[in-house]
Amino acid sequence: MRLKVEPSGQACGARVTGLDLSRPIGPELAAEIRSAWLEHRVLAFPGRPANDDTLEAFSRAMGGFGEDPFFDPIEGR
Repeated sequence: MRLKVEPSGQACGARVTGLDLSRPIGPELAAEIRSAWLEHRVLAFPGRPANDDTLEAFSRAMGGFGEDPFFDPIEGR
């Protein structure tokens, strides 16, 4: 299944389907997601189960992460 981006019809936001978070996100898919993110500002990924490992992998594919002044890191990460 290909990535499908459906605009919300509001000032910002889109629904993204066709993404399997249990599989690695390669550079091309990351660029496609990033492009949708820049266009719609907010992306929702409904029905995609995610655990700490998949969320970390997704974050790294989108450009990594570091210290956050508002949130404590997940223990052990």
